[in-house]
Amino acid sequence: MGKDLEIGDLVNHCLFLKREWVGVLIKFEEKHPGLVEKAYVKMVPGTKYENYFENNGYGWVYKKWLRVYVQEESK
Repeated sequence: MGKDLEIGDLVNHCLFLKREWVGVLIKFEEKHPGLVEKAYVKMVPGTKYENYFENNGYGWVYKKWLRVYVQEESK
């Protein structure tokens, strides 16, 4: 299914176009030991949804909605 999310990864939201919703994964929230549900993300300036979160581009997203950003190779 793809690479597991790690702190520092560029991520995108699976419900938005890949290049429009891009953020940097800052940290995870564990509800129970070993169960990570949410990720804290900083939106990348210059992307369409850079103001997606009201807190200066920082916000929480459920981990299940995030994918590691993979840039397409230019031909």
